[in-house]
Amino acid sequence: MMQAIKAGPGGICGIGLIGESEMAAQKVEELLKIEEMGEIGETVCLGQYLDVGALKGGYDGAGRRETLRRLWGQFGFGGQDLELYFKSLRNDMQRFHSAIEHKEPIRIWVNGAPGALCGLFFAGSLLWDSGCQVAVAPLSKLVRCFAGENSPKRVQEESWPVAQPGEICSAQLRFFLERWRALERENAPLRAWVNGELLSVPEDFYDFLLRRHLPEGEFSMARLIGELMKRHPEGACDSWYALRIRKMVEQKELLIVGKADSEHPYGSILKKA
Repeated sequence: MMQAIKAGPGGICGIGLIGESEMAAQKVEELLKIEEMGEIGETVCLGQYLDVGALKGGYDGAGRRETLRRLWGQFGFGGQDLELYFKSLRNDMQRFHSAIEHKEPIRIWVNGAPGALCGLFFAGSLLWDSGCQVAVAPLSKLVRCFAGENSPKRVQEESWPVAQPGEICSAQLRFFLERWRALERENAPLRAWVNGELLSVPEDFYDFLLRRHLPEGEFSMARLIGELMKRHPEGACDSWYALRIRKMVEQKELLIVGKADSEHPYGSILKKA
């Protein structure tokens, strides 16, 4: 989830790209306080899962609605709930544009997940000629918290578009703008961070990771997804992996042999066909 943060009196304001859970948001708030970066006075959401699905039509267009319906529909989230989400998103975007209009300083916190990096480029496309003071800092502590300090697959921060904390210039914001516009034109089903570039990729891009981690014998869908998220924090979100696993079931590459939890969308027991 991409977040915009406005500080209280005397503090700083900014944007953070902080993951999708309440726990992640709480952890970021703790880290901000540890780093003495000012108090968080206001938080607004500027979009989720921008690495997945169509971009044409804008942040609340038909393409984004269909993407979130597919991802969140697995959990029974849709219809009125989805409409309420987009209503809140539109309000938050209005608040963000107001901050730009008043040239409030912006701080961007970003981790190495492709959704967060897409959020960074999207934010840059809005900020490039704003005249706002814009600073970026990697959430390295948050990455270490979730991926593990010694994880061999931990995201390599030096490959990110902004590797070191500090203010970014208008030229870099212009780069974000031009790249994001290109990604919008390409309108691919996925975007991924590959060899230091944010690229459009096909919908089966992460399937090789799924196949690589398929265990022998029976296994739970939830455990497979958890393993992928642990070993490849720079990869896709859990709900995208779930969609691709169901595609593999549809194509008879995997078989459903039981249910560990009939009420959870990841509760299936699977095995190779």
